[in-house]
Parts: sequence; C-alpha cells; structure tokens
Amino acid sequence: MDTSCPEILLLHTVSQPEIRYGRLQKAAGRTAPVGLACLAAAFPGRAVMADLQAAPPEDRLADLPTGEGLRAVVVQAASDWTEDTSAAFSQALARRYPGARRVLGGAVRRRFARDWDILLSGTGRTLLASLLAGGPSPAGWRETLADDLRDPLPVPEVLLPEAGSYSVSVEKQITGRTVGIYQPWLGLLDRTTRLGAPAPAGFLDRLVPWLARSGFGSAAFAAPVFPADTFGRLQEICARNRFPFSLAVADPDEAAAIALLPTGFLDRLWLHPGGQFEMLDAFARIAPRFGEAAVPIGLRLTGALAGDPDLDGLGPFCDQLSVEHPLDWDCFRLRCTLIEFYLRQGRLWRHLWRLRSARDLLGFMRGAYGIFDLLIRK
Repeated sequence: MDTSCPEILLLHTVSQPEIRYGRLQKAAGRTAPVGLACLAAAFPGRAVMADLQAAPPEDRLADLPTGEGLRAVVVQAASDWTEDTSAAFSQALARRYPGARRVLGGAVRRRFARDWDILLSGTGRTLLASLLAGGPSPAGWRETLADDLRDPLPVPEVLLPEAGSYSVSVEKQITGRTVGIYQPWLGLLDRTTRLGAPAPAGFLDRLVPWLARSGFGSAAFAAPVFPADTFGRLQEICARNRFPFSLAVADPDEAAAIALLPTGFLDRLWLHPGGQFEMLDAFARIAPRFGEAAVPIGLRLTGALAGDPDLDGLGPFCDQLSVEHPLDWDCFRLRCTLIEFYLRQGRLWRHLWRLRSARDLLGFMRGAYGIFDLLIRK
C-alpha cells in the first residue's frame, strides 16, 4: 500500500460473506482490486489505493495514510453490506479522517445514504475530478455513470501492488497465479456482474499485458459480459500474449456458440445461470451440444438452484463446480451437492489423474481438503 499523503484515498473491501463457506475458506482466493487500480491511475500522484479485505475494515484503519490534506475517502463496498456494516465503517472513517468527505460506491443501496456524505453509482472519475478541482461539493445520491463513460478509465502504468497475494478460488485456477477479472473499466462498479458498459476500445489490449507484467499467469473473466461476437477479440488478445483464460457466460445460446469455436487459450467455459430457474432449464435443454465442445465446461451454482431437477441433465457435461454465494447455502444441501458432484460421479478422482505439476497438486489438495473437511464434520 502507498503510505504517502494523498488527496483521495480509495479503499477496497470484501466483507465476510464473500469468503468461502467455513471450511472451504482455505480455497477461497482473494479478489484483486483491478477496478480501483484503474481509477487511481486516472489521478496519478493524487489518489492512492488500499486493500482492506484481509481483515474487518475498521481493524485496518490504523495502517492507512494520515489524513493531512485528504479531501475524500472513497470506499468500494462489498455486495452484501448491511445498514449496520455501512454505518459502523462510516463512523470509523469519520473518527480517523474528520475533515474528509466520505464516499461510498460499488454495490450500494440508497438507504445507506444517511451514513455517508456521498453515495455514488458510477466509475468515480467525474466525482473525483470535481473534488480535486475544488468545485461545489455534491451531497447525497449521485448517478454519474453516463458522464464517466465519456472519459474512460486508463489501464495503470505501474504494476498492481501486492499482486502476489491475489488469486481466484481454487476451482477457477488455471496456470500460474490466476486473477479474477470483472469489469475493471467501470472503476468502483468493477465487481458488478451485469454489463454496465462494454470495455472501451483498446482497454483489453492494454489490460492483459499489464496483468502479465504484474505477475499473473492467467485470468478468470468472472462477469458474464462477453458475448460470442466479442469473444474472438478477447481470444486474439490472450493468444497474442500467451495468456490462458476462462470465461463466464450467462446466456445459453452464447455459451453453445462459444463452446464450438476454436479454443485457443480458452481454458474453461463457466455456465452462469445466476439464481434463475428458467436459465438453468435453458442450459439443461442445450446440454447435449456441450458434448461436442473441445473446451471443459464448469457450472457456477447458487444454493437456490442446487436441488433443481435440471441439474441432472446438465451435470454430466460439467467437470467443475463453483459454489456461489456460499453463506446462502443450507449446510446439508451443500454437503449433498458436493458428495453427488465430486464423489458419486467420480470427478474428484478424475481431477487427481489429470494433475500435471506440483502446482496442480497443491491446488487439488487445497480444494479437496475443504470438500472433505466439510463433508466429515458438522
């Protein structure tokens, strides 16, 4: 973390429910604040970023830069923040930085507004430019995304700080350290899973080499925002940089189309029905088409869909499972799902026989430990 005295302090947070369910936590990974890095790059020398996700945010405030000359503290909220979480953190920031504006962005709700000076839906670029220019100080709820997109965020020049500490969860790892990528061109809205806006021209061309220079060996594009007609461009960029990647897809027809294209550096296609039964049904109906695919298929499954009969038709075509929103799962159902998918259908042992390196073995052991520990303990 940069310990200089900035004018804008950007804080990345992920609250506990974003972490893996109990004993699966060892395989949870750690999210890279790529969107905040892009926002900080738009204001070099004036905005710095700090990552607070390794501990409860209020426990890390003593490690942050001092407040001299600080105009604003901008927080990227986790998706499941409650009113109590919002209020407690805002009060802690007010005590630490009494003269700074407190801004909450990311996955925010309007009811949080009473605890913050500004509640923001946007990349952050327009608001930060206004604050740094010393113009009129806005207050309350602000929607600036349309204005923000007229001046896209850059890909940073400097390498991602603490890059060695970030990785995706173990089942999404590919080769080397795998970084999770959502929509970093959206800054504070990076981790939204719905398409906020397509990546600006040239952004991905610069992003992938930057990730490689930062020490990552591959990327999991985790937001389902790349349709089949843009997949070819992403494939070309990753091939040019010899950078393996995986891709999440929420539309069954798009998934079927991509699965039949030349794989190149695409390592896995993740089916992402969200919490929608109709989407799971649609994926199940086209599942036989995945049998012709050259790329492995994985399934990102929520607890709400775990008992759906359509899983029986879709499951045989998927060789990997990602437990989504793990604290929303009933523990008994989670155990039954893991037993069925990995043990009764033999996938755990097939993964073991496909190991190619010591790194693969380490990743397998981390994932298997979490699964077995959850299964045999209460």
